[in-house]
Amino acid sequence: MLPARSYIPRNLNLIQNGANMKSHDEQIRSLLATYERSLNTSDAALAASCYTPDGIFMPTTLPTAHGADMEDAYRQIFDAIRLHVTFTIDELVITSDHSAYSLTRSNCTQTVHATGDQTAESNREIFLFRNADAGWKIARYMFNKPARVTSAAQTVGRPRVGSLSEGALRPTRRPRRSLSGPASRRAAERGTASTPSPESPKHSAAI
Repeated sequence: MLPARSYIPRNLNLIQNGANMKSHDEQIRSLLATYERSLNTSDAALAASCYTPDGIFMPTTLPTAHGADMEDAYRQIFDAIRLHVTFTIDELVITSDHSAYSLTRSNCTQTVHATGDQTAESNREIFLFRNADAGWKIARYMFNKPARVTSAAQTVGRPRVGSLSEGALRPTRRPRRSLSGPASRRAAERGTASTPSPESPKHSAAI
């Protein structure tokens, strides 16, 4: 049996580790809430403050931004569009006292300043976090659009997956050239002009 003085610190360490993990979880969730607020208020400075000094932002279809360029990158986005976005955290894993990652998804209404047009957007995101002197910050962030799910009912009568348009993947059948004059007579003598090859069976593009 272990002495009490050895047993108690071990339990205290477990309790302390659990408290640290809870604290880390709360701080990261608070950071994500702050980042969400920066997007919804078009606050480029606040968005940039959510990153580490060497943070990297990889938005879909846009150039990668990092470090000192972060605030300008967000300012350019906010100059073009206004966002109303909500993040949902699907996974948050704290790997140590200094690193963590999260998988999220978001729904957003995007308004184009120039035209006033509004569109609904959905994205999926991955965040890498680092805990340093300034607390938990985003070290790496990337997002893209989820794949569209098409039901079986929607595919009836449509081209196969991967085709660019109706019949795009079907083999091209060259038109049969008719023979006339001396060429036709020569073919008839060989017995080929009157015996066309049988048609191959046709298949639906929606198989």
